Amino acid sequence: MVLATGRTVAVLASLILGTSCSRTPTATAQLPPQLRARPSRQNTQCTRFSSGRNLYFGDMHVHTSYSFDAFGYGTRTDPFGAYDFAQGAPATLASPSGHPPRTAQLARPLDFAAVTDHSEYFGEYPPGMFTGENPSRDAWAHEQIDAQAANDPSRD
Repeated sequence: MVLATGRTVAVLASLILGTSCSRTPTATAQLPPQLRARPSRQNTQCTRFSSGRNLYFGDMHVHTSYSFDAFGYGTRTDPFGAYDFAQGAPATLASPSGHPPRTAQLARPLDFAAVTDHSEYFGEYPPGMFTGENPSRDAWAHEQIDAQAANDPSRD
């Protein structure tokens, strides 16, 4: 009895999926005229333009060499380089050893980007990088200087 119920569910599921995923070429013709796609030209403003309803392209999850996993895969770009790349500058990519470096560049700049590095090992520096009287304080000062530089409006 359970087997028959399982078959029934499988048949019903395939019917539902089959009918919901099928589209006929005439489906667009059945739409009201205001919902049909209209041919458009680039660089022209559409008839329903709204500055509050624009489409933007970007990346909300970018890791740099500051993240241990990205560093492990060969990323050597810092946050400044990541934002430069998002704005259209070329970036150097990791290459297998013995091969020349590769570069990449976006066809058009992104509208937005967010560097979202992991916090593990953040602020860790190679031994001996800060050798003053208070290495921890010096490392914190270094982080603050980097953060202030990243938020400097004159850098834009």
